[in-house]
Amino acid sequence: MKITKRHLRKVIEEVIQDDHKLTFNMSDIREFDKAVKYNKKMAASVMAPEEIEVYEDDAATLEMIRDMAVEQKFAGEPRGGIGLRELIQSVDTAVRDQIPVDIYYWIYPELK
Repeated sequence: MKITKRHLRKVIEEVIQDDHKLTFNMSDIREFDKAVKYNKKMAASVMAPEEIEVYEDDAATLEMIRDMAVEQKFAGEPRGGIGLRELIQSVDTAVRDQIPVDIYYWIYPELK
């Protein structure tokens, strides 16, 4: 199959656009902060000690994921490292669902 220069340019532009979509910004970090605050607020509002512990653990885990993602992103990593991926795989779905979408796809671009 013969490919024209025009078609090649278009393919390259699409790849570049896709790479730019696999990133996150400050608004995503603020979204992460909202999830952390929500869990802390829930921990303060429930009465059962088991529930308090669950919400506090979820908040701490989300903070850890956020900090690792930000550290790796600003270190120039093209996506989340293996330690970050293993941490996310070890948490339950309730926590995983609170990770902002852009950050999640930055960590797991193959899932997009």
